[in-house]
Amino acid sequence: MKKYLRTLALFLVLASLMSVFGAYAFADGLQSAGEVFAEFPYNEDGEETPYRQLAYRVCQFDEEILMPGEINVFNTYDGETRYVQGKYGMARGQKLYDCPDENAEARWFVRDGCRVIVYGEKNGFYFVELQYYEKSEGTFAWIPVDYVVDEWSFPLSVTRTGEYGGW
Repeated sequence: MKKYLRTLALFLVLASLMSVFGAYAFADGLQSAGEVFAEFPYNEDGEETPYRQLAYRVCQFDEEILMPGEINVFNTYDGETRYVQGKYGMARGQKLYDCPDENAEARWFVRDGCRVIVYGEKNGFYFVELQYYEKSEGTFAWIPVDYVVDEWSFPLSVTRTGEYGGW
């Protein structure tokens, strides 16, 4: 019986260690917006770094969305304006994710031609903020790099729409 309990205790210790270190390995330098403020809450009255200001805006949208680490955010916190050139054109919305992983379930969709502000890149995905006219729509997400372009192409959109059963 003693051997059984020792073996069980060893197994539980190993399982606990794997679960703790597994989370760090999966994150790969990413953290949720809520985790940015876990130790030091956001101070609206004081000086905050541009990264923490961005994290605060992301946190207002969704605390659980993974953000790029500070080293993966582009030098300018104003971001770079680009456009979504969707995989399916106007036939369907382009998938958006809460982490940079295509195997994850798509949580949101964006229309073809939507303007986005790109803040960072990780694992072939851009971390973007959707724009509505000149203002933020308030949505932050990850989108594959392949579907974000400097200039949106209407002819390409029409071609893709036709290929995927649109119109």
